[in-house]
Amino acid sequence: MNCCQAVLTAFADELGRSDEELLRIGSGFGSGMGTMEGTCGALVGATICRDLKGVATGKVLCSCENCVRNAVQAASEALKI
Repeated sequence: MNCCQAVLTAFADELGRSDEELLRIGSGFGSGMGTMEGTCGALVGATICRDLKGVATGKVLCSCENCVRNAVQAASEALKI
């Protein structure tokens, strides 16, 4: 199991998807996007834009501004900047 798959399957119940389906979805994101030169695979597995924006529910969970802020903070912490 890669990093993206691990994050996705941790939320299988909330996503309403089977582990098998989530493993397939996340299979291409191990070692990040664009191999280890791009976006972290775990981060990709943790973020679903339409859910964060409340497309189906009308309840915004995280604004774009905060998504950017959170991503920059996570990257800064990971890079120890």
